[in-house]
Amino acid sequence: MYPTGVGGADPITGWRGSDGPPSVGAENCAPAIAAIAAIAVSGVPTVLVNRRTARTALPFVGADDQRGARLCVEHLVRSGHRDIVHLAGPSDTSTGRARVSAFRSALREYEVPPRRSAVIECSGYSEEAGIGGAQRLLDARRSFTAIVAANDLLALGAMDLLATVGLRCPADYSITGFNDLPFMRKLSPPLTTVHVPLTDMGAAAARTLLAWIGTPDAVPATPAMIPVELVVRGTTGPATSP
Repeated sequence: MYPTGVGGADPITGWRGSDGPPSVGAENCAPAIAAIAAIAVSGVPTVLVNRRTARTALPFVGADDQRGARLCVEHLVRSGHRDIVHLAGPSDTSTGRARVSAFRSALREYEVPPRRSAVIECSGYSEEAGIGGAQRLLDARRSFTAIVAANDLLALGAMDLLATVGLRCPADYSITGFNDLPFMRKLSPPLTTVHVPLTDMGAAAARTLLAWIGTPDAVPATPAMIPVELVVRGTTGPATSP
């Protein structure tokens, strides 16, 4: 999303004359949040996709982040892991907050002592941010047998960094991702990750937007949470001693 519009066009007036703007995602930057707030005030039908902001009441369509993170923890715990680290997304994103919350909740449910887990907040959702998060994990000299990464690229960056110090996956540690990007299944080993059905998410966003356009006085209020599933591949296995 471009807060000032493409080519400098105003984000609101640029959509006048149309039924609604494209669906947008709430980014963790002030200009984007300001633009979304302006859209909300304008009354132009708009749907937030994937990420949301608490500052507006715009309808939201996104993956079930809570369930996805819980599935990762559940899979790892059932494989014998207890020393589990979460490479989290930025805390100023709705996805980052939801997945951290679910990670901690699942650990409590499975009675994993807090001292045996850790949350490392990464600077973003990129491979470079994953490298940085993994480096901080190594610098902390914390024992771990598994990593729950907040998305696939963080997992990829962490795997790259850990390989440089001789740690092999899944022989030395297990790791999970989130999103199931197409090329993750082509890694060696292929990534265990949460599959997010993006086509379903887009279709749900379109239906929500069209429903609002068709009935302008009935703003959709209930968030649409798209079901996710864990795809178990080659980066997870039984726990080894840390």
